[in-house]
Amino acid sequence: MDGVYNINNQVAKIAGEHLLITRYVAEFNKKLKDRDQEFFKGIATFFDFLEKDLLAHFRFEEVVIFPASLVGESTYGNVLMVLTLQKEHGMV
Repeated sequence: MDGVYNINNQVAKIAGEHLLITRYVAEFNKKLKDRDQEFFKGIATFFDFLEKDLLAHFRFEEVVIFPASLVGESTYGNVLMVLTLQKEHGMV
């Protein structure tokens, strides 16, 4: 089964989004001191991405991935990791 319901496709998409966000944050930190026109264009693109695509990303993680992780392994470390990730979602 392909498409949205294929868990492998969703996990690959989420991993790619995490990489993209990490790159944006690293680039943001490098260019923060310059604050030129290109910097602000990049920020606008990033916020566009956040607004359009990241909510679906968060929902999938919070409705599918996080609960499955907790059911699969409810150790202290795993619970702490999920809570930390949920906190980071809230901050973003």
